[in-house]
Amino acid sequence: MVEERTDGSMLITYDKRTLKFQEISSRPVRDKATEPKVIQSKPKKVYIPQKDHPWKKYPAVNCYRHKDMRETLLTKLS
Repeated sequence: MVEERTDGSMLITYDKRTLKFQEISSRPVRDKATEPKVIQSKPKKVYIPQKDHPWKKYPAVNCYRHKDMRETLLTKLS
C-alpha cells in the first residue's frame, strides 16, 4: 500500500512491513553498449517435397465431400 501523508511524506507498506524507497526524479539514460541487441533470424524456408515423395502418392481428400454427404442425408430425412 502506498500512502501519501498530509505532511507530504510517503509510506510504502507490504505484508505488514514498511519498505524503504527512494524517489526517482528523472528517467535514467541507457548506454548503447548496455542495450540488449536484437538478433534478427533468417526467415524459415518452406519445405516442398520432391515429386516422387511418399506424401505426393496419395490424392488430397476433398474437403467438401463430407458437406455433400450431409446435405444428401438431410434431404432424404425430410
